[in-house]
Amino acid sequence: MAKRNGLLAAALLLLLPALGAEGEEFLPFLFAAFAITWVAFFAYAFFIARKQADLKQEIEVLRSLQDKDDDSE
Repeated sequence: MAKRNGLLAAALLLLLPALGAEGEEFLPFLFAAFAITWVAFFAYAFFIARKQADLKQEIEVLRSLQDKDDDSE
């Protein structure tokens, strides 16, 4: 949680100069916000995909244990 708050604070500090920008001066800050958003999205998607793969593997282990238990009865 602290790491996430630190990253958010860093992003806000980087975008702070954009408050005084007008017109085309704002474009680099707009691009930075756009890039940060996409990086965060892909990091989240990667995390969810990895978690889903771990859960699938755990389900397979539980199914094999259940099959072994059914066979022994």
